[in-house]
Amino acid sequence: MVTSLTLKEAKEAIQRGDYMQCLSLLETLTNQYPLTSKEGTEIRMLMITALMGRGEEQKAIAICRLLSKVKDPEIRQQARQ
Repeated sequence: MVTSLTLKEAKEAIQRGDYMQCLSLLETLTNQYPLTSKEGTEIRMLMITALMGRGEEQKAIAICRLLSKVKDPEIRQQARQ
């Protein structure tokens, strides 16, 4: 429940253009959810969006590279794009 609420808040922060708030919300969740979990991939995809919004392309690319190695082919494709 807490995770879905935090993800909702993070998405709302992105919509407002408040990328720093989004990242601070999501960074607390990255330790709780591994990259291979559904929540973990969703968290990292949102982080990529926020990082791109802040102009931090290299950090976003690093996360994309991690996601491109997961087993789910759909996630890998999204990460490559």
